[in-house]
Amino acid sequence: MVCKGVWRCKGYAQNKGGLLFDSPVFVCISKINCNTKTVPKRTKLYQAHKKKKHARRNGDFVFFMKIVRKKSRKYGIINIMQEAEAGRKTKPKPKKHGFGSIFVVDEERRHFDMKFQYYIPTRVLFGSGQLERLHKQKLPGKKAFIVISCGTSVKKFGYLERLQKQLDLAEVSYVVFDKIQPNPTEAHVMEGAEMLKKERCDFVIGLGGGSIIDSAKSIAVMATNEGRLWDYMGGGSGGKQRMQHSPLPIVAITTTAGTGTEADPWAVVTKTETGEKIGFGNDGTFPMLSIVDPDLMMSVPAKLTAYQGFDALFHSTEGYLNRNTNPINDLYAYKAIALIGKSLAAAVNDGSNKQAREDVALANTLSGMSETIGGCISEHAMEHPLSGKNPKLEHGAGLIMLAQAYYTYWAESGIVDERMIDMAKALGKADATKPMDFVTALKELMIACHVDDLKMSDYGIQKEDLEMYAKMAYDTMGNLFLADPAELPFEDCLRIYEKAYR
Repeated sequence: MVCKGVWRCKGYAQNKGGLLFDSPVFVCISKINCNTKTVPKRTKLYQAHKKKKHARRNGDFVFFMKIVRKKSRKYGIINIMQEAEAGRKTKPKPKKHGFGSIFVVDEERRHFDMKFQYYIPTRVLFGSGQLERLHKQKLPGKKAFIVISCGTSVKKFGYLERLQKQLDLAEVSYVVFDKIQPNPTEAHVMEGAEMLKKERCDFVIGLGGGSIIDSAKSIAVMATNEGRLWDYMGGGSGGKQRMQHSPLPIVAITTTAGTGTEADPWAVVTKTETGEKIGFGNDGTFPMLSIVDPDLMMSVPAKLTAYQGFDALFHSTEGYLNRNTNPINDLYAYKAIALIGKSLAAAVNDGSNKQAREDVALANTLSGMSETIGGCISEHAMEHPLSGKNPKLEHGAGLIMLAQAYYTYWAESGIVDERMIDMAKALGKADATKPMDFVTALKELMIACHVDDLKMSDYGIQKEDLEMYAKMAYDTMGNLFLADPAELPFEDCLRIYEKAYR
């Protein structure tokens, strides 16, 4: 995680208000230059050498360090272009590294590194009645493999029949695969891929919620690649292989507002044998066409509306706190948070409220775009083992259980104060002035949506197993921890689980 000569310490620093705080940082105290490519992005990196002045690029700031007293390790000064802030002293340890004084200066991450990629190649048809336009679109093949759930809702409410009519109008034939569970499994993905190849379908349609569309993406991958799906997973027991062939084209028709998968390349699948629940994706797993028709969401029950809405919320809040955020991601994430704060409770309490359904549907799609260009952080990594090991636990419910303890941790860290206040205001607390105001607003929304009483123990999760879940989070989705605003040590991660447990 860090290069030779770089040592992690806790250093005292002075923030803009002049208050001292204890901040985890990475500090280079070697006499030679570091290979900064091996240091996590945006890590605070400093070099301290005797008798020399050094310039070191770090995000948007250039740090200059000069030792004031040649024979002392205790005193020094950093002049920071743009900020001109003075750092406080801290004595380095271990003591054998005595090459100079070390200084830590903290700043809110309000300045962006203006180097980022934006790539979302999906055509999105958004709004009421958009499903009826499907036959007018240029579809990517002549025989569709339709993926739906093992439940009855898309048949009961006529959504499958409406899709089939659209395909008939477009002169596209189809077959239906109806085996997917709420937490999709590798076994069903492989079964679907075999059926697709046998039927010689040339593109995949996912009709349903996030689990269905994620499964459609995964089936599209395995329709063109050898082996099993887990060969291509990058975490846990995954084979970490590269896909040799592009997936079949994917069309996403979402009937829920939660995962944002219609606007991102990611798919999450569980390996039943181990309980590992891992996400994967690449440029080929973006849907080529997505239909987001709020009319298809009017029938979602209140409880699931809440769970799915909080999933969309946390995609956005995690994206907003992600250390790799950028201005476009911030726009999408902030707007999604605001829409959910405005309308989720209304959609939960009155499923026929069309305006509220539209707002939450738009928030969901924006959160998927945020996932694409920003990304989730460790909250999602921490939830995946819970629902992976306990398939009856809805993903959104697991996130809700973790949320207050998780965001309290970051609110108390002093690292992302301004961003937490921003999110509190977006969620509806206009008078927010401190980071914990976001946690307060979050709790108020949970109460309004009747999900404030969820308990891990109700799903069979045992307190003595929390350390196992924490280890699985790092093992299966460790990359998400690298996107956190700062390092989240294992002990702190476990403590969040423990505080969230009921």
